[in-house]
Amino acid sequence: LAGHWRGVRAEGVPPSSDDVANGFAGKMQIDVSGDLITVTTGADKDSVHYKVVSEDKTTTVIATDKDGPTEPQTFTFVDEKTMRWQVIAGKAVVFNKE
Repeated sequence: LAGHWRGVRAEGVPPSSDDVANGFAGKMQIDVSGDLITVTTGADKDSVHYKVVSEDKTTTVIATDKDGPTEPQTFTFVDEKTMRWQVIAGKAVVFNKE
């Protein structure tokens, strides 16, 4: 999870929303260092501390200080340079590591 990730596209959105969702995803960035995760969406930037709830070779689940353990965040790694953040069930943002 550590490093700088840049949004590439949205997944799981209706075809009628593809352009808007992909535009939003393309402006997203995630920076992870130590126990701090920073999510940038256009002009907004939010940094919070997190704890790893579970992880294996392809998936890391975290709980942030902001959302707490009842709203875990799931990151799935397609390969070393591609990550999928499941925003809500069936919807995700794909990121490339820079």
